[in-house]
Amino acid sequence: MIVCMRRGSPWPTVKEVAMWYFSWILGIGVALGFGIINAMWLEASGTFPLDAKARDAARSATGSPGT
Repeated sequence: MIVCMRRGSPWPTVKEVAMWYFSWILGIGVALGFGIINAMWLEASGTFPLDAKARDAARSATGSPGT
């Protein structure tokens, strides 16, 4: 069982719970933002495959074997 450090009580205070939720929501927001920026960067750099037909056409044009 987790015990609060200041009071020795097994139940957290409202402030402790609010800070935990704040940090959790902040972390989720940062992770989502990183994912969106990463997808936008991949799309802008041209390395993000749009569909299978375009990928196959690019492979056949360059002569590289597919995996």
